[in-house]
Amino acid sequence: MVAPLGPHDGEHLRTTLAMAGAAYLERRLAAMPKCTLGIGWGNTTATLADYFDGQSVTGKVEIVSLLGNLMLNVSMNPYIMAEKIARKLGASFYSIWAPVIAQTKERAEVFKSEPWIKDVLDIGRRADVILISIGEAAKSASIFKMGYLCHDDLQRLIAKGAVGDILCRYFDARGRIIDDEVQDRVIGIPLEAVCDPNKLVIGVAGGSSKVKAVHAALLKKYINVLVTDEVTAEDLLRRQD
Repeated sequence: MVAPLGPHDGEHLRTTLAMAGAAYLERRLAAMPKCTLGIGWGNTTATLADYFDGQSVTGKVEIVSLLGNLMLNVSMNPYIMAEKIARKLGASFYSIWAPVIAQTKERAEVFKSEPWIKDVLDIGRRADVILISIGEAAKSASIFKMGYLCHDDLQRLIAKGAVGDILCRYFDARGRIIDDEVQDRVIGIPLEAVCDPNKLVIGVAGGSSKVKAVHAALLKKYINVLVTDEVTAEDLLRRQD
């Protein structure tokens, strides 16, 4: 889905994509008698939750967070985003009460072994509809700006070929998962659970800085619906040649 072209600054682009994504998500949910909607995190996803209306959705929907919800930045917290949509739909909501990224692999395993977290992760893996942002491997990315990963993490990931992430899982220009300790520290569903042709996986992303990441996500079929802008769409089409 391509949103009409407007000013290409960050805030306007985010709002444009969020409005288009919210309308598309509602239209798809309205056609389903029941479903489980899994929600990731990101600036665009957070804005999308504000524009989501939900009044045309009459089926039974349950909402689940796909990542840990304990974050310093409340505005981007997956709990806040998912809770807004759940409230508008009158839906059940399952949250992961853990950090998005633990300090060590061992701490992440402790969190993931807790029964209530494990149960929510299982629900997330089974989600019929998944709404995600696509991040870039750059210091401007929210995950680095907010301090969840450090400069050394970024440099190491880039040296290994990382171009972007989905749900904090980093991949290279061909969409292949980067072998790095960060992957083991994430408290959330794996990308293997997203890459399923039977699921509706909606990626909302745009802007020149994210073209490589979006292209890789499409190549690996991590998403089967992309909500983006005209400039990004044209760039992606050129890369198919």
